[in-house]
Amino acid sequence: MIQDFYSTAIQYLDQWVTPFKEVECFQWYELKSVPEWEQVEKSCVHINSKLKQKIDSATVFDELSVRKSFLSEMEYKQYSISTEERWTIKISHCQTLDVSVRN
Repeated sequence: MIQDFYSTAIQYLDQWVTPFKEVECFQWYELKSVPEWEQVEKSCVHINSKLKQKIDSATVFDELSVRKSFLSEMEYKQYSISTEERWTIKISHCQTLDVSVRN
């Protein structure tokens, strides 16, 4: 009886986790570390497979390259802050430098 409960619970959890596998390519978005191009590129491929209007990967690569210097300056382990706060810091920095965002 107990074994059946745990087996059923695991099956139930597996059913809920499966839909999220499709969006695992967006984990870099949490900015817990400096994103690598390969991670961002997977996101571009996923988005381009879903939308009619395509994202220009070359432009995204350029944007990542420009922002990577700032992102590497953020000491992620030092910041025990939420993803939203990390993005707020990043966007504020870009505004200060008057960096345009094309995508």
